[in-house]
Amino acid sequence: MTEFDFIASMPGFISLVDLNCRYLRVNNNLSTLFKYSVEGKIAGDKCYDQAREIKKLIDSPVGTETNWEYHHDDICLAVSSKRCENFIINQAIDITDRKSLEQGHCVQTPHR
Repeated sequence: MTEFDFIASMPGFISLVDLNCRYLRVNNNLSTLFKYSVEGKIAGDKCYDQAREIKKLIDSPVGTETNWEYHHDDICLAVSSKRCENFIINQAIDITDRKSLEQGHCVQTPHR
C-alpha cells in the first residue's frame, strides 16, 4: 500500500504524474478509460496536448494551476492540473456530451 492508494476510488478521473513525466498513480476511472495500466509510463506519450501541459507545469513554480482539455478516442475531459512540490495532480470530468451539444450533435448517454 502506498500513500497515494486513496485516489483509486475517487470520482472523476485522477492522476498523479512525477516530475519526470511518469504516472505515479491513476484512479480506477482513468485506468478503465485507458484500458491498460499506465502507472510508470510517460504521461502524454500519445497526446501532444497532454505532454505540453504537463511539461509547462513541471517548469512552473509550486502551486501553479492550469485548465485544459484532454481527448481520448471519443471522450473529452476537462482537466484541472496543479503543480505540487514533487508531482503534478490532475483531476478531470467527462465533458463529452457538452462538447457534442456545442457542436450541434445530439448525443444520448446511457443511464449509469
